[in-house]
Amino acid sequence: MKTKLIFFSILSFCLAVQIFAKPANKDSGSLQLIKDIQLNLEKEFYSLVIANVNQLEEKYPNSRFMEQANRCKLEALYFLGRKNEAKNLMEDLKFHGDVAYFKGRIFFDEENYEVALTNFFESAKFHNKKSERYFSSLYFSAKSYIYLGKNKESIPLLLSLIEEKGYSYLNGELLFLLTQVFYEEENYYQVCKLYEKTEQIHSNVNEKYLRKILLMAASSYDLIKESEKAQNIYTKINESYDTEGLELDEFWVRCGIESFKEKDFSDSLRCFEVAKSSKTISSDLSDTILIYEGAIKAQTQGYEQGIKFLEEHPTNNKKYFYMILCAYNVLQKDFSKSIFYGEKFLQENYQLSKSEEQIYFWYSLALLNSNQKEKALEIANKISVSNIKIDSLKAKIQFPKTKQFSKIYEKNANSKIALENYIIENLSFENSTVLTKKNNNKLIDLLEASEYKNYFLGLAYYLESDWNACISFMDEHLKSSQKKNEFAKYYKAYSLFMLQKNEAAYNLFVECSKNLSEKSKFNSLFFASQCALGMHNENPQSDDSKNWLSQAIKVANEACQIPIDENEKLDCIIYLAQLYSSSSNYDKAISLVKPYTSSESKTSLKCLYVLAELYDKAGQIEKAENAYQQLTEKWPNSEIAQESLFLQGKMFYENKNWGESADKFSLYRKSYPKGKYYLQSCYYNALALKNLGNDSLSILLLEECANLQNKTELTFISLVELMNMYRQKGDYENAVNKGTILLKNFPEQAKEKNIKKSIEEITYLASGEDEKTASLLATFSNEGGMKTSKGRNAGFKLGEIYISALSTKPEGFKLLQEFISNTPKNTTELQEVENLAKAYYLLGTYYREKLEYQNASNNFLLSAQYYASFNKDLSSRSLYGAVEAFDCNSNFADSKQTYLTMKEKYPESQWTKRAFSLVSEYLD
Repeated sequence: MKTKLIFFSILSFCLAVQIFAKPANKDSGSLQLIKDIQLNLEKEFYSLVIANVNQLEEKYPNSRFMEQANRCKLEALYFLGRKNEAKNLMEDLKFHGDVAYFKGRIFFDEENYEVALTNFFESAKFHNKKSERYFSSLYFSAKSYIYLGKNKESIPLLLSLIEEKGYSYLNGELLFLLTQVFYEEENYYQVCKLYEKTEQIHSNVNEKYLRKILLMAASSYDLIKESEKAQNIYTKINESYDTEGLELDEFWVRCGIESFKEKDFSDSLRCFEVAKSSKTISSDLSDTILIYEGAIKAQTQGYEQGIKFLEEHPTNNKKYFYMILCAYNVLQKDFSKSIFYGEKFLQENYQLSKSEEQIYFWYSLALLNSNQKEKALEIANKISVSNIKIDSLKAKIQFPKTKQFSKIYEKNANSKIALENYIIENLSFENSTVLTKKNNNKLIDLLEASEYKNYFLGLAYYLESDWNACISFMDEHLKSSQKKNEFAKYYKAYSLFMLQKNEAAYNLFVECSKNLSEKSKFNSLFFASQCALGMHNENPQSDDSKNWLSQAIKVANEACQIPIDENEKLDCIIYLAQLYSSSSNYDKAISLVKPYTSSESKTSLKCLYVLAELYDKAGQIEKAENAYQQLTEKWPNSEIAQESLFLQGKMFYENKNWGESADKFSLYRKSYPKGKYYLQSCYYNALALKNLGNDSLSILLLEECANLQNKTELTFISLVELMNMYRQKGDYENAVNKGTILLKNFPEQAKEKNIKKSIEEITYLASGEDEKTASLLATFSNEGGMKTSKGRNAGFKLGEIYISALSTKPEGFKLLQEFISNTPKNTTELQEVENLAKAYYLLGTYYREKLEYQNASNNFLLSAQYYASFNKDLSSRSLYGAVEAFDCNSNFADSKQTYLTMKEKYPESQWTKRAFSLVSEYLD
């Protein structure tokens, strides 16, 4: 026995050595390298940093400095612009504030501000509040909020930065950002207050920021009716800037136009305001400003608002006034107005540059859409440039659809454009097989001469839905053609999308959308959003997935800004609302859809239905019910009215309002006995009634759903519910009957739901076993008994139950012995280690009760050995059991030795103290 105890002591010691011993420091030679890395990073020698890190990895791959070195490498890669490499490296790094910071910087650069914001916050939490990286994290967090349109959230961060670093930090950019936020939030008093507070440090502010700060301050003073102060600032601006020989008003108009080109429309308008404040501004400049103001309205509020503004502010510069209104009215599909401005333009006999000839294109297009073909052709012929767009317009005017391009080709046999359009005609109006099956030899021969050969072959395969062939030919075209062809990219992107290669398709759709006309641009962005959504759905819980959802929202937003057909735009708005809903931004989703729900049209019906769903998802139950109610009242006989009533019931059910839910489903069953959702209403009605305690009616409704004529998923889940309800009621015969029906009629689903095991459990329950024992018996039987881990676990638990009851002790003893003999002794599975420890303890207790002390002590010692790896208190308890068994067996030497082991390993344990009271009389 003493030998065994010594063995256990040695075993425990070895285990402790294995766990606590530390390896010798083998990477001391890497210390100099990490110092070099840090020094080179401080000096911004980024290439040297990367070389040093690679050297460290090669010489000392297990160095304790490796993680730190890789963080330095991450920083170097970022500042060298090697962001893809930085991204890959981040995946292998443990969490650290610097990793979060550069992850934020990368997502910020990619305009994914929501993900960037999360990482900058993590970085700020990690870094010292006086460190530059902390301040930089706050700075980028504030800018992320601003770019997300959350100006108010950026204010505390900007103020915190200013408090620590001062208003002139970053050459005054902080002051500019704070001024801009207050200005955009229409807090003009705060803008003025900030201006007065910081006027003395303006000399330290970068000129590009200062000009905008002064403009916003002057504008704010104007808006709060302090005109004198506003005028003083305008004077200061005019005195401060070198206008390069220009008149001041002309200089400010130039500034406004530059900001317009940069799409900084707010600054553009502020510059125009300064120019307009000049008392000597020329009428030409005033006209230029009006035209740009109209263009800004068209860009920000839609073409209709741009047109309205321009018509309300006619200018003397009629040339561009007529040009822009002619084009905008075509885009707005108001062709009669476009023709009106085209006529006005013609009457003036302007001398035009080639770029200005686009007025003829828009005017001709308006005439064509008004069925004035002769006049349309006359105007189109004024265009001196030749391209597919212009020739297509001329062909549409001259010939019927099926002959347009063949006629042009007959007259212009040497024209590549004519040939290409002739091929398009054959693809569009005959069949794509003329190319893919070579059914038109003349066309094939002609195609050989075309630079667009591969493009048209790709288009033919696109029309036949042969996506791989389409991609192959479009790739060949893009490699070989001298001309840009964004449609080749578009068709390739669409083919990739259809092959579910979402990331590649997304990138290509976004790329080609930049150079396509409005309708095609809309389609590209809409499909790009769906690709991004597809990437999100691949793994919805990952950070990368959240990034893809943000991208889906971003490009869908861009698509919604494009002036297109109202019905298409509405579909896009509904889609965008559903994307916002997926990101749990229900307020934004609701605000998009709600304006379209007030009319009696089909459009309103569709939007009201979506609005009800959004209210439901947002947890605004009362509003959702009201929207669903409107649908049933406005269109009582429609399918959507039925669905709305059903969805009301389901909404209340999911919110556990069982009473309302039962009422709605009951009303549906009475109102639509042959309705589409009748059986589903029965099912949910049954579940609601069950939760209200009305089991009898619930079972009747479920029996109606469990009709085997259909064998649908609803039949299956109704049978499962019935089996469980009969089981709970103690009607085991009916429960087994339903289970048997499930096994016979739904074998695959029954296997997934483990129905066979449920039937066994019910059979055990019928024989008098309790729920827990019945479940364990069924598990033990179904999981292979003691041959499998799950089976052994069930067998152990049964043994534990049986050995604790007087009448079943022998069965329990037998099961525990079987469990021990069938469990691998070297198992590392935690559950099995725990079960072994407890099984030996239970057997030790069993033997002690039978006064078999030698067997008891052996089992207690084995129990202590297994408990030692995860629970010290239970290990000491088992050792106490051994001390007690040895003592009862008068084996005082082993009792004493076991106590000494306890004292050494668990000196503070209550069991050690209790053991002392047993052995104290024979201790030396």
